[in-house]
Amino acid sequence: MKVLSGLVATALAASLSGCISAATLMKLKADGSGTIEQKILMNTQAMEAMMQSMAGAMGGQVKAGAPKTAKELLSEAELKAAAARMGKGVRFVSSQRVTEGAMDGVAALYAFDDVNTVRIDENPPTPGAGPAPTARRKPVAFNYVKQGTGGVLTIHMPDEPRPAARSTGAAAPAQMNPQMLAMMQKMFEGMHIVIDVEVDGTIVKTNADYVTGSRVTLVELDMGDLMKDPKQFEKLQGLGPGASFSDVKPLLKDVKGVKLNGPTVSIEFAPRF
Repeated sequence: MKVLSGLVATALAASLSGCISAATLMKLKADGSGTIEQKILMNTQAMEAMMQSMAGAMGGQVKAGAPKTAKELLSEAELKAAAARMGKGVRFVSSQRVTEGAMDGVAALYAFDDVNTVRIDENPPTPGAGPAPTARRKPVAFNYVKQGTGGVLTIHMPDEPRPAARSTGAAAPAQMNPQMLAMMQKMFEGMHIVIDVEVDGTIVKTNADYVTGSRVTLVELDMGDLMKDPKQFEKLQGLGPGASFSDVKPLLKDVKGVKLNGPTVSIEFAPRF
């Protein structure tokens, strides 16, 4: 699962992503239309300092195509561009600024007419530190079939096989020295990623493990909690950046602050009466 394996791949990606918290909630109606509510929070002060440091290290140049500042990443123009990346027919509706403690950000609302065209990136936005487009995993995809007055939603989490070079088994986890561990714990402090799906009705049947009323949690990841268990984190490092969702899920099954459903989730629901 790239939101884990990709973030532990490099210290730079870790330090930037540790400044970010993202929550995504898709609300689905029986006709296949719906909305996407996304809240993105950043420690903008830390983000700006890191971006300036990166620019200085590259002779004053920021990676081509990446937002130059955290404020730009949170701008309406960037939110509209994000709508286009979510799939055909997804449109930006509105946004408002939000502040939570030292974190500043936006709460954005998007709308769509057909969930089958929607694609959601499981990774938080990370300016200047993301992998090349050819290295990115597929986004979360949806398939919806109407059934009577309700329907069945099937959700496909990215679960590509690991690279052939590592397919014979995971490398032995390397023990992290105390100084590096303390630095990583600081980097990831406050990083929280959530992706939920809520259906407009009553869930009749689902294979999901994490269900609250009409809402299913696909992913919940509190990196601060995960980093409190160094041995568990070392096991994840041993899997390497090519680890799939199915590789990672068993390791995190009982870890506090982590919920993973998938790789394929089915939700059958009916209208409330």
